[in-house]
Parts: sequence; C-alpha cells; structure tokens
Amino acid sequence: MRTTENIFGLGLVPIPFYNRIGFGHTGGMPGFQSITVYFPLDNVSVSYTTNGVRLPQNDILIGVLSIIYNEDYEMPLFGEAVLLPLEVLERYVGVYGSPDFPLLISVFLENGSLMAQATGQGAFPLDAMDEFNFVFDPAFIHMEFFPETGAMIMTQAGYRVEFSLSTTD
Repeated sequence: MRTTENIFGLGLVPIPFYNRIGFGHTGGMPGFQSITVYFPLDNVSVSYTTNGVRLPQNDILIGVLSIIYNEDYEMPLFGEAVLLPLEVLERYVGVYGSPDFPLLISVFLENGSLMAQATGQGAFPLDAMDEFNFVFDPAFIHMEFFPETGAMIMTQAGYRVEFSLSTTD
C-alpha cells in the first residue's frame, strides 16, 4: 500500500514532515475531518478526528508532529468570540439571490443566532468575525453583508458571488 505512482499510493499517500516520510490518508465530510499517518522509521502513528474546523487539517497535523519531534512550533491564537446585538443581526435577515448562483440564500435568526440556508439545503450557523463579516468554517463559506444597499458577497473556497436582497420571498 506504500508503493506510489505519481505521488499517490494504493490506499495510502506519502506525508512528508521535515526529513521524514510517513504514510497515511485523510478523510472527512462537511464539519468533520480526520487523518491517520504512520512514520515507519520512528514507529510513530498519529490519528485524529475533529469537528473543529477553524484550523486546516494540515496545520493541526504540523502542530502535532512538531510537538512529537521537538520541532519549533508556534501555537495558533484564537480571538474572542464576536457577539453582536440582535438589532445588528436583524439588518441581514432576508432572501438573497444572484443571477450567477442557481439557489436563493435565506438568512434568518434562530435562537438569537444568524443562520443561512440555500434552497433545498440544510441550514447552517454564521459566526460573526466583525459587524459585517460572517463565516461557516466547515464549508469554507464567508459572507460579507452591506445592509445599506441590501447586498451580500459570498465566497466559498475561492468562488465569489454577489447577491442582493430578493424582492420576492
């Protein structure tokens, strides 16, 4: 399974770390990610599953391996949660559409939290980064709202779409 062809193995892929090569595989689904890697020369294995996707999976692995192998590593810093008053969140509520995107996106409040839901999809929470910017990290979604114009820009994994409030719900 460690034999590789064009960098891919038969079930395992080589995972380099400094001068070491491990073999492993990643997996995941929206909101969850996992990895298992084995470094045969050191008899070291790392395996984890997480539903905290604020950090990319590779960054977590680099941190864990840096600690195991005593390499320099700077722990990431996470800021305080941004909590916005209900009257600010209410400015973003509505149905947004775009000629460049086949689905409408409903933005609504649920239990005091801002939520979004594309047509036919499940609802997801939006975490405030500041007064106008919100994210849903598991799907790499960023939404920036412009309440004065009724516009919203959504980016997802590098894809950017401009939306406006729909006049029909």
